Amino acid sequence: MPAGNAIRLMPLVALAALILIAGCGPALEGTPSAGTTASQSPVPEATEAPQATGAAQSQLPDARPAPRSNPQAEQTLRQAALDGRARLAARAIEQGADVNATERDRRTALMLAAFNGHEEIVDLLLEHGAEVNRIDENGRTALMYASTGPYPELVAGLLDHGAEVNERDRAEGFTALMFAAAEGNTQVVRKLLDHDADPTIRDIDGDTAVTFARQNGHAETARVIEQAIEK
Repeated sequence: MPAGNAIRLMPLVALAALILIAGCGPALEGTPSAGTTASQSPVPEATEAPQATGAAQSQLPDARPAPRSNPQAEQTLRQAALDGRARLAARAIEQGADVNATERDRRTALMLAAFNGHEEIVDLLLEHGAEVNRIDENGRTALMYASTGPYPELVAGLLDHGAEVNERDRAEGFTALMFAAAEGNTQVVRKLLDHDADPTIRDIDGDTAVTFARQNGHAETARVIEQAIEK
């Protein structure tokens, strides 16, 4: 892949200028199309459950209403995660925001916080059940988002919470290691390799993390990956 096209590896560069519009998801410039979406399964008609009697009835759990989502709080949470406003994020969660809620691009608060390196908010979201391996419409995870920036400790935290280190996105077959290599984030590369990132994986064009590092002039990053391959 030509070095000039390395921006494909970093479709989120313009995220700092992102504007959240009420009712619309965060639109990140340059993100490839995810193609068609999977069709939804039809909802079956509800059937009336048989009534339990006697001893069986006493063993039934207390009926509790299902928790209701709070769309406004969820939008606030995503914006707070993007901006690094930890107190506002915590307040949104207290107000009933689902930490895994998304809008049309299927990006979660965890992905947005990870992209901008807001470690405190990442920790807060994980403590409240954020799914570390949730993917957006292009199959990208919070680990991939975090790997685009110089955030080795945040990356390590995601990995310690079970982030899949060799997951590939659906748009180009990129891994977190490729994102980190393309940006020359050598310390992030080291963290990923320490957690068994596979440096030999190729994207849909046959390029590897070393390819991206070298094409973008990151000689030290490329050397670290090459040493891992030689081991």
